[in-house]
Amino acid sequence: MNIYIAIFDQDIVRAENTKHFVAQLFHQLHFPCEIHILLDRASLMAVRHQVQLLFLDIDHDPKAIETGMQIKHTNKDCLIVLNSKNGAKLRQGYLTQATYYMIDSTSFSQFEKALKPALIHSFQNHLSFYDPSVSSTRIALHDILYFEFQRKTTYMILCSGQKIKTPYPLHVWMKKLRNTGFAQCFKSIYVRLDAILKIEKNEITLLNKQTLPLSRKYKPEFLEAWKDHTQVE
Repeated sequence: MNIYIAIFDQDIVRAENTKHFVAQLFHQLHFPCEIHILLDRASLMAVRHQVQLLFLDIDHDPKAIETGMQIKHTNKDCLIVLNSKNGAKLRQGYLTQATYYMIDSTSFSQFEKALKPALIHSFQNHLSFYDPSVSSTRIALHDILYFEFQRKTTYMILCSGQKIKTPYPLHVWMKKLRNTGFAQCFKSIYVRLDAILKIEKNEITLLNKQTLPLSRKYKPEFLEAWKDHTQVE
């Protein structure tokens, strides 16, 4: 599932430069993302519930800091990076609870050094998505145990025990969640690797002690995914 990134900057050259830095860093971290350059406040406010990382230009819009405060109020998990040529303006932006304050001339090495730890901390364990056809609230991936296809419908099973009926077939979820820590253990089951307590023969035990089948067909690829994941951890 892609991390939604918005770049609010009326300086097109700087916006494109920021987009290049972001794309390079997220590719390096293997974090799936979608990057949107927004040129007006209305466009930004329209996605205020979706945006997970916001680069906010405070040089050209006199209400930019106020806008950042409003977004943080409605979307407290949104990371905000203020961007300005003026250090004094950046200091005024503390009210947005920004994660990082970026002077316009920042190089990629400085950009990477400053943002990489925050991105890893925020997105490695807190990847999430917002889809009103599934839920009225954003769902964090670490709150999901697994997806299961049953009787022509795919259900999302949460750690809380809640079972959510989804409008998508299993293969769509597998495509959406590629490279986010899930793997297929059975024809009809796609499980979050961090939710697994142990694997024994042809059975998986989850942290809540629930067991899932591990079919011979998917076992080699699943165990390889499990090995790679645990090595990263």
